[in-house]
Amino acid sequence: MTLRLRATAATPRPRLSAARKLTTKIDAKAKRGKRGVYWADWKKAAPTPILDGAFLVPGNTVKGPAVIETTDTT
Repeated sequence: MTLRLRATAATPRPRLSAARKLTTKIDAKAKRGKRGVYWADWKKAAPTPILDGAFLVPGNTVKGPAVIETTDTT
């Protein structure tokens, strides 16, 4: 037996607020070092900065290539 269900529900819109402070400086806690990452365009692995997305704030600028790790991405 197979049962499939598709449902929708009305949800309230989230309230967005402006950032209190914008900064281009990346907090040291966000920096996790470097790791070898394979880049298909280059056809090789290269040492790549790894950043913790939880510590990035509005205004931060990351010069790539880089990997930003967060709990909701793979």
